[in-house]
Amino acid sequence: MYDIAILGHIVIDEIKRGSFQARSVGGAATYSTLAAKTYGAKALLVSKIGKDFPENLFSFLIKREVNLTCVKQVSAPTTKFKLIYENSERTLFLMDRCEPILPDDLCKPCLNAKTFHIGSVINEIPLSTLRKIYSKNKYISLDVQGYVRKIDKTGKVFLSEWNEAELFLKLVNVVHADIYEAKVVAKTDLPSKAAETLVEMGADIALVTLGEKGSYIGTREGVFYAPTIKPSKLVDSTGAGDVYTVIFTLEYQVSHDVKWAVAAATAAASFVVEFPGPTGFPDKHMIYKRARQLLNRVRKVI
Repeated sequence: MYDIAILGHIVIDEIKRGSFQARSVGGAATYSTLAAKTYGAKALLVSKIGKDFPENLFSFLIKREVNLTCVKQVSAPTTKFKLIYENSERTLFLMDRCEPILPDDLCKPCLNAKTFHIGSVINEIPLSTLRKIYSKNKYISLDVQGYVRKIDKTGKVFLSEWNEAELFLKLVNVVHADIYEAKVVAKTDLPSKAAETLVEMGADIALVTLGEKGSYIGTREGVFYAPTIKPSKLVDSTGAGDVYTVIFTLEYQVSHDVKWAVAAATAAASFVVEFPGPTGFPDKHMIYKRARQLLNRVRKVI
């Protein structure tokens, strides 16, 4: 039995930073799967890619022993984003979008998993798929990222309202949003209030991340705040929220301790930003060592 099944498109990221250009495998589901696997969980990636998926990126996943049993190759192109970095700002463009992940795409091995994580990047996992998972009485975490993204006529990604938010959040145990996404869904600029509102909308636990300013964790018992752990160097923050969410979810199910789970999640994210792209994933020993340094600084604020 798998510890966790992770759903979402594997993405081809075309990165431009000044004169530097590169192509990398990306996507919330990819980062979450690699983080869960390195942490020590038995993880299964559920995704769809096109026949255009590059052989070298296949090799990248295979070398890292990612289980691709439930990854379907389809006629539609692989989801692709262009990421343009200027100073500390990132502009995102959708170049191609693969097929959605539908209820019938949930293979038998994944339906036996103990936990599910929904890592959508561009609304590829509909409510019908979530309802099928929920019907199996699974523990579910979800990132709002893919549901608040909209595309203009040039392909540029922007954030917009998510009309189905409450329908989704009533079916999940843990929800994650960064502060900008939380503002769109919870309709408040205050991260502590956003965490509180996301719980009121249905989730048991809401994780609202603020980058280097820490995170707020909404629960049925109140709201907690966790500062960040300063990384040894800051190279690339891509995927930090995905890693934070999946490690929180895995740790919380074992400990049932919000403070410890968020300390572990924050520690895991602090390693990822020290490396470019999907390469800097820590094991459990590394996570726990940093988490212990943070634990006493996590506090209840509401």
